[in-house]
Amino acid sequence: MSSQIEIALDLVSVVSLMIISAGMIKDYLYYKMFGIRIFSFLSIDEIIISFADNLLYYLLILISSAFFLISFIANSEVLLPSISHLSLISRLVEYFGENIPALFITIALNAAILLFGYLRKKIQWFETLLNIILSWIAFWLLPIILFEFQISTDISNSGMSNHYIITMAISLALYSIMSAFNEAYKVKHYKHYHGTEVELEDEIITSDDTYYYVGHSKNYIFFFDSELKASEVWPIATVKRFKFIK
Repeated sequence: MSSQIEIALDLVSVVSLMIISAGMIKDYLYYKMFGIRIFSFLSIDEIIISFADNLLYYLLILISSAFFLISFIANSEVLLPSISHLSLISRLVEYFGENIPALFITIALNAAILLFGYLRKKIQWFETLLNIILSWIAFWLLPIILFEFQISTDISNSGMSNHYIITMAISLALYSIMSAFNEAYKVKHYKHYHGTEVELEDEIITSDDTYYYVGHSKNYIFFFDSELKASEVWPIATVKRFKFIK
């Protein structure tokens, strides 16, 4: 029992580190696009909170691809002894042949996510498509690569569990990188915060095509001037009201 608790605690520690690291990557790259050194203005808890929406969407993608991943992991232990001598193409046929039901379920769920993203005003179709492509790479391609690695190196199944954790870490890091560039692109080119109003003590700033809000932390609010290519940081204490346009 104690060993199971230790394993659970270790897993929680690893997952927490993955989430914090992914959040740091995302925040750093996003604000870097606007010339802001964000870690001078953020604490660790704010990094996690700011990454929460991305994490929820990542989990949605994970769930949509989990049917194939779970089926793949379960069947891989059975397949390994019988297909290790086959060619790569033959092994790929076996991989997908044994997981056809899960494959169709995953495709259907990914299609539903794509449709949901297309219908949402604030979610561009290309970002949903990128998320789905990333999920296919992370939860389909990487496990197959790891399985092939297992065949070539003949490592134990217990050792493969660490490789699946690595798969998750890589996929989360890729997702955070993509999210950062995607969100910065939307703010700059699709005017994601166009019309957002920030009422300060002596004026009201309305985001337009050239001067716009890009985010805020617990203590600061950030603006960017696209004509001057310059960012501005205001103390949040000077803000009396936010008005976000849906």
